[in-house]
Amino acid sequence: MDLWLLVQIGIVIFFTLVPIAVVMFLLWIKRVVDENRELAKKELELWSGDTDEYGRCEACSEPIRKGFLYCPVCHKKLGNKCPGCHRFLKIKWTKCPYCGEEYGAAAVEAGQQKQLAMKLDSAATQHPSSAQ
Repeated sequence: MDLWLLVQIGIVIFFTLVPIAVVMFLLWIKRVVDENRELAKKELELWSGDTDEYGRCEACSEPIRKGFLYCPVCHKKLGNKCPGCHRFLKIKWTKCPYCGEEYGAAAVEAGQQKQLAMKLDSAATQHPSSAQ
């Protein structure tokens, strides 16, 4: 084979394979950068508490998942579970916003009021003359 033919073949191979390799390298870099950007975004959301999934403990400021009843680090009670629908409720709430179930001191008071009303109703039915 002629030396000039080998040089031409080398030039053709160089100018076809090198651009393909460069494009593949750039695509690989883009993928790595996008993956790192997503990881950094998730980490930032975790530490900033700006997502629906994470928050911070009011006592120790450690990042925690929203819905935790207790902080896994300092063990502070963060919320309650609704006795009706079993969803997470903040400690300050006295009524479940999801199902309307009352709990805590409000539930005790509501239960006592219901018992008192039942006693009054039963007393009124037993003594109809005193109700008039």
